Amino acid sequence: MEFDNHYDLGRFTEVQVCQILQRLGWKTILSPGSKGPADIHADKNERKWCIQVKFRGDGTRTLRWFEESRLLAHSTKCGCKPIIAIVSRYPGGLLLDASNIRDSKNPFVIRKKSGSFFAIEIDHHTALFFYNILEGRNIEP
Repeated sequence: MEFDNHYDLGRFTEVQVCQILQRLGWKTILSPGSKGPADIHADKNERKWCIQVKFRGDGTRTLRWFEESRLLAHSTKCGCKPIIAIVSRYPGGLLLDASNIRDSKNPFVIRKKSGSFFAIEIDHHTALFFYNILEGRNIEP
């Protein structure tokens, strides 16, 4: 899919993340205009996330310092976990590594053979990772 500008690519990616979370039972609210500290607010049972979505060709998991600061302040104010959702190219696919397997309940969820969450397969060349910036680790939705 081709996009005329970064805003359109970013918005498309935010909608994709919302749709995936909804498939996993989350309620999501997409922020209007992508101008706030969080692109998505999501909740499931007792869990509340505020999510900044980024499309990264290289898979980096960092935000610019002011984006991270805004997300952290917002998460404290709202009582939610600050999450970065990284949509990244993943040439060869997530199953290229023999230590990854499909989840039996949700085949688009990829797990390590140990059972721990690894990522979500968007297509054969694109993956979605969730990263908790407070804990400094990947997190399962």
